[in-house]
Amino acid sequence: MRTGIKIAAISLIFIAAITVVACRRAATPTAVVRQLHAAIIKEDAKAIGELMTVEGAQAMVLFLEKASGIMAAQGDITNTEEIIDGDTAIVIVSYSNGEASEWDLVRIDGSWKVDLDMSK
Repeated sequence: MRTGIKIAAISLIFIAAITVVACRRAATPTAVVRQLHAAIIKEDAKAIGELMTVEGAQAMVLFLEKASGIMAAQGDITNTEEIIDGDTAIVIVSYSNGEASEWDLVRIDGSWKVDLDMSK
């Protein structure tokens, strides 16, 4: 009887772990942009690295202090519009100070990443 309980407990833990991973990968482009906005304000380089493409994160970290100030001045995200086309997306963001910006994203291995392509 105890073996059955152990198997059931292990199964539940396994299912919970898979659910957490699946939910993390299922983040929408808008959710990624919101998380990135917060990470830039906090100057959280680790989170930025997880939310952006490698090239984008490297570029962002180079001017992170300035970007943090800009994001803080823009204020909270008040409105978003999300346009998805296959493995690319654009999130149009409005901020509480009245400014707006567009964020390009790409889906890499099932996860949305902000793509800060400086060559565009």
